[in-house]
Amino acid sequence: MELLLRVVAVDFASGCLAISPGQTLYVSAGEGGANGGVNPIYGQGFFNGGLGRPMCNPGSYNQGGGGGLSGVFAADLVPLSSPQYSAPQAYIVAGSGGASGMIASDNGDDGGAGGGTIGESGQDDGTLGLAQTCAFNGAGGGGGQTTGGQSNQACKPLTNGSLFKGGDNGANNGYPSCQSGSGGGGAGYYGGATGSNAEGAGGGSSYIASPLITCGSTTEGVETAGGGTPDPDYVAGTNEGGSGAVAEDGYVLITGSVAPITAATTSTTIVSEPFTSTSVATSSRIVVFEENIDTPTLNTDIIASVSRDGGTTFTNATLSDSGYVTGSSGQRILTGQADISGQPSGQSMRWKLALANNTVKIHGVSLQWS
Repeated sequence: MELLLRVVAVDFASGCLAISPGQTLYVSAGEGGANGGVNPIYGQGFFNGGLGRPMCNPGSYNQGGGGGLSGVFAADLVPLSSPQYSAPQAYIVAGSGGASGMIASDNGDDGGAGGGTIGESGQDDGTLGLAQTCAFNGAGGGGGQTTGGQSNQACKPLTNGSLFKGGDNGANNGYPSCQSGSGGGGAGYYGGATGSNAEGAGGGSSYIASPLITCGSTTEGVETAGGGTPDPDYVAGTNEGGSGAVAEDGYVLITGSVAPITAATTSTTIVSEPFTSTSVATSSRIVVFEENIDTPTLNTDIIASVSRDGGTTFTNATLSDSGYVTGSSGQRILTGQADISGQPSGQSMRWKLALANNTVKIHGVSLQWS
């Protein structure tokens, strides 16, 4: 069976995954991050974006947490910690956006959109994957395919993104100033980094490169607009970034299809229940009511045999065509004789039909003996 997986955070990712019976898939639908002006939101950590800076005096706002990734995995990673979880356990991931920067005196910049193979950096300036310089107050970089988004460590002691996780705000890493740091980085295959001084955090990357995923595609978000909105299966009210409000949650859509089954050449054997004879038979006559599907060859595609010892020994009967039951089409009457005198003595009679190549239908069988 093949599944079509569509996962949405701010990014959109889609791919096909062939599965086997009994296989278990583990699904995460990410939680939307919050705008920095929403109190109180601190982010959710692993899978759900980096942590924002908590409010530490009456004049400052809480910083939002990064958005959560959506994805399908080969293992339940949530209760695990590094290095128990690893990149190969992911089938497909849609990255999420980083949180905006906001403090009391500065409304700050939006976080970078999630997605594509490289998440967008903060400030929405189109710079992918790299942290900004201190001249830009250190907006966070977006996550990539092999490493997390980079923060500018020269500006503040911030946090880079990492596998499945966005970077945490600087104030959560021991930096004392209440006016430093932005929200958390967006989670993704590799998460985005946090920014500093009201600059946006980076978005997380998506992932469709698993060798088990076919027909994969990914579309990154643009500013607060989520990717994948033109898809016919897109669900309204999901995966859009927040602008003064909490971002929308992600979702995962899984649909399945079974590949057409091509009929192979097969053989079928039909054996009757035993019939008890009143004496030891030495000869038998079999009558088969058969209907052609293709053009069977008698005694090759249809082989009839008879046993008098309960099915341990069978002797073939040579079948011949004795015409149709009615008219000149439909069921045919096939008849044959078998000499069973050489079989071990017994009074348990059985017939057997060996059918090949899916060429006939059997409507009935009659067996006589003497």
